[in-house]
Amino acid sequence: MDNTIYLVVITLVIVVLAKLLEPILTQSAGSKSKTSSSAKIDFRYEKIDSLLTATELEFFRALEQAVENNWYAFSKVRLEDIIKVEKGIERKKAYGLRNRIKSRHIDFVLCDKKSLEVLICIELDDSSHQRKDRIARDQFVDKALSVSGIPIIHIPTQKTYSIEDIKSQILGGIQTLSDLQ
Repeated sequence: MDNTIYLVVITLVIVVLAKLLEPILTQSAGSKSKTSSSAKIDFRYEKIDSLLTATELEFFRALEQAVENNWYAFSKVRLEDIIKVEKGIERKKAYGLRNRIKSRHIDFVLCDKKSLEVLICIELDDSSHQRKDRIARDQFVDKALSVSGIPIIHIPTQKTYSIEDIKSQILGGIQTLSDLQ
């Protein structure tokens, strides 16, 4: 009788483990197969309520007024979409440089309406930008944009924004870069 209990317990453990490992084994087998079915892939995603947080949306509305339909304003643009690794760099080094920019984004980018040339980048700085890791990230992004010839300005988050202040900061940022070139 004792052997029967052990056999039942072992069988139950095997069944439970098989059920727990089934998604992992199915996904691994599917990834090796050239004709893997999407039915085997886990698609537990959901829609995000808004592309921007409430604070970012408030600034975006003010930014749109500030640019007075002269430029396009884009939000959450990947850094890699506006700068690239210089040509002629050894492949391994270029890959490392690309990795440093590919997952980062800029809060807002203003572009020329005709050519979509990037004119200036804007980072909206909340309290998280005071953290040591964010300071280092901001310094890296600022330098990468600067050497690429793209100005960036940092605007602290506020409850309300002055349209004239935003205009002034944008024009000042663009002018500063023009003076340096």
